[in-house]
Parts: sequence; C-alpha cells; structure tokens
Amino acid sequence: MSTWDLLNKSDALTSEWIEKESILEDYIDRWLKGEVQKTDEEIQDLYDRATEQIDQLKAEARKAQEEYIKTVKEEAMRKSALISVKHNFGVSPDEFVITGGVLSSNAEDSHLIGRQKSTAELALEREQLLGEIRSRVMRKEMSLADASKLANDVNIAYGINMEQIQENTEGVMKR
Repeated sequence: MSTWDLLNKSDALTSEWIEKESILEDYIDRWLKGEVQKTDEEIQDLYDRATEQIDQLKAEARKAQEEYIKTVKEEAMRKSALISVKHNFGVSPDEFVITGGVLSSNAEDSHLIGRQKSTAELALEREQLLGEIRSRVMRKEMSLADASKLANDVNIAYGINMEQIQENTEGVMKR
C-alpha cells in the first residue's frame, strides 16, 4: 500500500469510529431522556457491542497510522542513504546503465539508450562499495563509526535491511 493509501485508510477508520461513537452517545442520551424504550440489559448489550466495534476500528486506525509512519520513515532513510552513497562514492543503484545513443547537431534528434541495472550488477556494485569502505578503514582514512554508518547507508540504498545481514552472519565465528 502506498503512503497515501495508508493515510486515507487511517483517516477513514478514524472518521468511522468517531461517527459510531457519536451515534452511540446520542442513542444513550435519547434513552436517558425516555425517548427510546429499551431495558437496561438491552442498552448494556447494545453499548457493549458498539464499544467493541469502536475499539476494533480504533485498533485498525492505529495500525494503519503506524504502518504509514513506518513507511514514511523507511522512504526517508532510503532517500538519505542514496544521497550519502552518491556523495561519498558518486554512484547510485537508481542510475541507468548507458548502452548507446545518438549525438546530433540537432538537439531534438539526440538521445541516449539505457537500461536498469540487473540484480547481479547491483549486488556486485554493493560489494565493491563495501570493499572500498573496508579499504578506507584499513588505510585509516575513515573511522570505524563513519565506516559503520556508511556501510549501513550502502545496505539501505541497495535494498538490504539489517535483519537480512544479521541472518546471513548468524552462526559465523567472529574474530
């Protein structure tokens, strides 16, 4: 789901539970004024069922809000990581690979031909960037803290999350 879809879903659910809550309060007020003829047990049962529905709608709205916030944070982290990788290495996983083109004296006739990077190319590029970080640390051009941050940015920019990295390194002896 897109961020807008999540936001709209959250708003719709919030509006729905507020409306149901208002209807329930109005109905109880009318019962208290004697406009509605129901027994105490019937009103209690109605109140319990409506409250359960309202609580369920609140929970769904809260879940949609949390998912929206999580998605926005992930997008911001990826954007920041892409900027960091582009700044430090001059490459980006979103760049096209230029395969050809035509250069003409008439600008309208000039064009480039390109393609998206393949999964293998992205994996190789990521490994090369991580290797460059390692070599910068070995040459003492970069602190371990900076290297850790930059390695994290590379992994985020190339679509690798930290849970996958930890799963791949579990069981491996560390020196």
